[in-house]
Amino acid sequence: MKSLVLAVAACGLLATAPAAALAKPRVKFAGCPTPDTAHPECVIVKSGDKTYNVSLAQPPIHYNGLGITGSGVVEGVSYCREGEMLIEISYKYTLEPCAVPKQAPPKRP
Repeated sequence: MKSLVLAVAACGLLATAPAAALAKPRVKFAGCPTPDTAHPECVIVKSGDKTYNVSLAQPPIHYNGLGITGSGVVEGVSYCREGEMLIEISYKYTLEPCAVPKQAPPKRP
C-alpha cells in the first residue's frame, strides 16, 4: 500500500514539473516608448540594457512625450525585429520626459 501511495505522489510531482519549467518570466521595464526602426508600427522600450517590444499593450501606448513603466511576460521575438516580445503587458505613464517621433508612425489597430 505504501508503494502505491508513493507512486501516485511521484506521478503528481512529475505532472506539475513541466508546467513549472515552461513558465515564462515576467519582466519589468521603464523607459521611453519609441517606434521600431525597421517597422515603425511597432512600439519598443529600451530599459537598461534590454529592449522590449510592447506593441501588444492594451490600451495601446501613445507617443505623448511621457515615459512608461510596467511589466510583461516574455513571449519571444516578433517580426518587429527589435526587442523581446512581451504579452500580458501592464503599464502606466510616468513624468519622465521623452522625445515625440517627428513623423507619427502609422496607427495601430
